Amino acid sequence: MLDTITSLHTETIVLLVALILALINALVAALRAESWMKLGRSSMVSKNYSAAIHYFTNEINDDPKNAAAYLERAEAYQLSGDETKALEDKLTASELNAKSATRISKKKVDRIVTPRSGSRTMRMHASPS
Repeated sequence: MLDTITSLHTETIVLLVALILALINALVAALRAESWMKLGRSSMVSKNYSAAIHYFTNEINDDPKNAAAYLERAEAYQLSGDETKALEDKLTASELNAKSATRISKKKVDRIVTPRSGSRTMRMHASPS
């Protein structure tokens, strides 16, 4: 009977340690993701768009379903003059999670989706069937 109690006690400790490690890993990942977004936004304020793209890409690598990161990176691409990549990221964000994409303020979405005056706009044409 003592062996059974010791075995159960050991299993419980192992499960608790595994749970604690999983929680720590999740917390570290969340903190790292928040840092990438903050660094990206800070780079946008500084108009360092290549750094912003780098940071938002790191966030996307950590969380490929983060529609907000795609929208932020789309803005950085657009402001750096890469309309094609900006459009790709906007479409990806829309496909991933329309609700998440619309949580970003309407003003911000309008700003990154609507071409600025004097900027080049991308025209999409349907290919002949």
